[in-house]
This record gives sequence, C-alpha cells and structure tokens, in this order.
Amino acid sequence: MFPRMRIHLTYTKRNGEFDALMVERDAGTLHIDCPKQRVLPHDMLHYVAMSVLAERGLLNGFGGSAKMIVASLVETLQAALWSGAGEIADLLRLFRATCRARGSAPPEFSLQSMERACKMALAFDRHWRGLETGETMTMSLPV
Repeated sequence: MFPRMRIHLTYTKRNGEFDALMVERDAGTLHIDCPKQRVLPHDMLHYVAMSVLAERGLLNGFGGSAKMIVASLVETLQAALWSGAGEIADLLRLFRATCRARGSAPPEFSLQSMERACKMALAFDRHWRGLETGETMTMSLPV
C-alpha cells in the first residue's frame, strides 16, 4: 500500500495585478501568479469544485471527462460569484448545460451538492475579501 500524499495550496493576497499561489507536494514546490479578479482567485474555485465533487464520489469513473466536469463546475461557480449567486436550481441547470457543451455527460449532482459548492465558494470569497495584503489562505488536497 502506498502512503497517502497531500498537496498543500497557499494563496497569498498581494498588491498589483497578481495574487500568489504556492503548491507544495512531495515532488517539490511550485509558485504561480494568479491574475487578480474581483472575486476569489480562479484556481481556488478549482479546489472548491474538486472538493465537492470528490466528497460525493463524482470524480471516480469519469476518466478524462472528469477534467471537463471540474471545469464546468468552476465556470458555474465563477458565474455565480460574479453575478451575485442566483437560484441553486438555475445554477444546477447551468452546470449541466456547461458539461454537455464540453462534450461530457453531467454527473448525478443534486441540488444539495450545488448548494454545498455555492456555500463553500461564497464562504471562501468572503474570507478572501477580508484578507489584507500579505495574508494567506491555506488548504490541502489528498492525492
């Protein structure tokens, strides 16, 4: 049995046009500049999407289309943050339509799952907006 690894993600709010992301894993550390946007960093939405899909077992068995499903949920959550959230049922329809537009069959993702994803994204967004320059948010992903 292989030991379970973790990836640690540290987002740092910076001055200027970019915030920072440091990805730490067994293979080393990677530093990424994240273009600023009015809402939380786009890459943090990938963490939200992967977390919610994984905890519901929805990344297993989708092979290469799992990337398209994650990207579809990221786009849906980003649209929700930019527009001020919206109705959960409308966001679920948008997610399903986005999956189909990317050529992936939408997974069985319930209203409760979409609500969980939206609540997580909104909580992260509120926390991120409250950070001062130089402050960080750290999270981990099991691999």
